[in-house]
Amino acid sequence: MQQESPFQGKRYHPSETGVLTSEETNIQTAAILLHIGSLFYYKDKPFKFDSGIFSPLYLDNRLIISNPTSRDIIVENLIEKINKIDSPDVIAGVATAGIPYAAFIAQKLELPMVYARPYPKEHGKQNQVE
Repeated sequence: MQQESPFQGKRYHPSETGVLTSEETNIQTAAILLHIGSLFYYKDKPFKFDSGIFSPLYLDNRLIISNPTSRDIIVENLIEKINKIDSPDVIAGVATAGIPYAAFIAQKLELPMVYARPYPKEHGKQNQVE
C-alpha cells in the first residue's frame, strides 16, 4: 500500500499571500522528492548520466508519477511558473520522462500537447516531434 503524503491537501509553508514564493516552491518540491524516495546517493558507485557525467546523486523524477498527491502539487507549481513566464499555445515534453508531465500540465491548462524525441523515428512518418 502506498504511504500517504504529509502534503495531502495542503501546501508547504505558504507565504502570507497564500502563494508560494520561488524559495518555498523549491523547499516544498525537495521535501516531496525526499518523502517519496526519489533521491538516491551512492558515494562508492556513482551514477552515469546520458551526458557521460558521473554523480553520486540521482533523482528519479519518474517516481512522482506514482504518487497522485505529490504529482498534483508539483504540477500545480509548474503551472504557476509557466503562467508567470507567458501564456503558452502548446505544452511540449521531451521523450520519455517529460511526456507525462507535459500531458498533466496540458490537460489542466486545456492546451494541446506535443513531445520531442532526441532523434527522428526510423519508422512510420519518421517524426522527431509528435
